Amino acid sequence: MRITMDLSEDQASAVDALARRLGISRGELIHRAVRAYADAHPELPSDEAFGLRAPVGEDGVEYQQRLRAEWER
Repeated sequence: MRITMDLSEDQASAVDALARRLGISRGELIHRAVRAYADAHPELPSDEAFGLRAPVGEDGVEYQQRLRAEWER
């Protein structure tokens, strides 16, 4: 897939310099950078996020109603 992106002159110069140093194309450098970033920041599976709200001593509906009641003040 092709994409278009804007880089500042400093960013483009840094990309070009690093690509030359590594002996690869600008596109290959960006491919590697995106892959490294994606590998370092995996998506959190939804089942790992379920229930992350700290216990507050009331069920979720009561908590929601209490918070919404503050809007009417």
